[in-house]
Amino acid sequence: MSYHILNLHNIQTFLYAIPDIKLFFNDDTLLIEEIGDGNVNFVFIVKSKNDPQKALIVKQAVPYLRCAGEAFPLSKERMTFEIRALQSYVQNVPQYAPKIYHADEEMSVVVMQYLGDHIIMRKGLIVGARYEGFSEQIADFLAKTLFFTSSLYLQSAQKRELIDHFNANKELCKLSEDFVFTFAFMPHETNVVQEQCQEEAQRLFSQMQFKKNVLKLKYIFMTQSDALLHGDLHTGSIMINDKETYVIDPEFAFVGPFGFDIGGIDSQLDQCLHSAFVYQ
Repeated sequence: MSYHILNLHNIQTFLYAIPDIKLFFNDDTLLIEEIGDGNVNFVFIVKSKNDPQKALIVKQAVPYLRCAGEAFPLSKERMTFEIRALQSYVQNVPQYAPKIYHADEEMSVVVMQYLGDHIIMRKGLIVGARYEGFSEQIADFLAKTLFFTSSLYLQSAQKRELIDHFNANKELCKLSEDFVFTFAFMPHETNVVQEQCQEEAQRLFSQMQFKKNVLKLKYIFMTQSDALLHGDLHTGSIMINDKETYVIDPEFAFVGPFGFDIGGIDSQLDQCLHSAFVYQ
């Protein structure tokens, strides 16, 4: 199917051209709502009018930055890498991945399980929720996704094929290079520094040895191909409840260094715990 942007008016026609989706909803009229709260993609929740418990999520990448509009182009092919990463999760860690009902790289669309009994982890933490099983679950997710996509497990040809599947995710890797390893450590228009933090920010910007160490990490990020990474693993990319953890939104996926995802989720949880302690 040739690419076109989905909206509230044409999405039912698109979905009902897919036999498995039509069967899932039993040919009912659909209730559709756009629920995306991110900066990049459009996300719809689609429910059966006759049975609202029947619901799916439809996510589509458009060829621009959603929060900024068409004046800020961004390749829609980022969804290709999200689809491929989700498919890898379904294969290696199905207990932590939403079920995929349909994926279309040409349309930059994935149709997947609606996690209505779960909450975005960040939102849960903000209101003081505790998730006792999360540490074990996310450790299991990381151990298995990293091992089963690394040369510790894969044959050489399989590993090279994996790299070929993800090494074209250039735009989003460049965003990480810029916003994780570069712009945060220098005066830059994308940095918002509060007045009371100006002195501390200037100290950080002037610490050359610290910035050299960051550049060493950036070099590792750019050159080391250990395993398939989520690439943007934080509490906004996790759906959770008291029993289950699901990892979503791997559009930044690429084959990179073992420690990146581990460090990303660990550092954010440290910040959350610190904030909770400070504001109690």
